[in-house]
Amino acid sequence: MYRLASADAFPGVDLSRTNRVTKLFAWLPRLFQCRSTHPEAWIAGIRTQTLDTYKALNKAVSKYSNFLLCRWVHMLTKQTV
Repeated sequence: MYRLASADAFPGVDLSRTNRVTKLFAWLPRLFQCRSTHPEAWIAGIRTQTLDTYKALNKAVSKYSNFLLCRWVHMLTKQTV
């Protein structure tokens, strides 16, 4: 988590303008709260992006499986007629 914070890699959190003292004393308590579900937590942006990606993936899989199912049913009905 410290490496993510030092690389300013948390979406929606600006950590680029921090000095060493801030990194040492202010970041350490925040880094240990990485499992937090609070909306102000540093990982809130990552959670949001992950959930959006998960939803989009499930929607794409659902559409594709629906397409395959319709194609399979069409193929079966074509053979029986």
